Amino acid sequence: HPRVRRQRQMCIRDSNFIDEISKRRIVVTPQIKELGRWMVMEAPDREVVKMGIIILGISHDVDSIPLLKSIAKHGEFTYYVGSALYELTPQWDLMLIDIIEPLYYWGRVMAVTLLLDYSLREEVRKWCVRYGFRHNYSPDYNIEDCMKQGDILKDMRKEKWDEPLLRAVQVYVVFLLENARYSYKNGGEVIRLYLKYTIGKRKGYVQFHIIRQLCEFLKITEKDKTLSLIHISEPTRHSLIS
Repeated sequence: HPRVRRQRQMCIRDSNFIDEISKRRIVVTPQIKELGRWMVMEAPDREVVKMGIIILGISHDVDSIPLLKSIAKHGEFTYYVGSALYELTPQWDLMLIDIIEPLYYWGRVMAVTLLLDYSLREEVRKWCVRYGFRHNYSPDYNIEDCMKQGDILKDMRKEKWDEPLLRAVQVYVVFLLENARYSYKNGGEVIRLYLKYTIGKRKGYVQFHIIRQLCEFLKITEKDKTLSLIHISEPTRHSLIS
């Protein structure tokens, strides 16, 4: 216990450490599982709790899943529980979504990163696009990861959009326009598809705000195209202006 506490800054927060320890051949005994449970339930230090979560994951202690799901509600442990569930059950990603849906702090942000990197489910991809960036921090933290890794264009090219997708696209378009100084390869296509879907069909303050912001953006970049790195092609630019 004291040794783990002394080394907290060295390794516990490093995801490479989790990957490395999960690759090692460890003889799993009832005593190891019991140690992991004790560390999670009784240890007074958070770093020791994290080590306990890792131990339960690599020891494939399926009986500990209810315990892990309960402690995952604490944002500092959410990512570690997600990593442990990955080792414990094929349903890890669906469980993790159930855990983080009512959460809106840093644990949710980190858990979404885990989902984007490792989940292969189509429903998880769709969830990340629509809800992964929704938390109590600025969308800038992970909206680009959600839209890029989640392949938002795949959904935007469909004829009909669901309401959560439309709201997500609106947030993303505003993000692109407010961060035009950075490079976004498919930014122009996202904006074009959004306008194609909404022009003449969608009204309200959000739509008005986006259209006004887009008009200002196009006027500025028409004079100085070096200001925009969103990669709007000339045909698309003329189409948007018209």
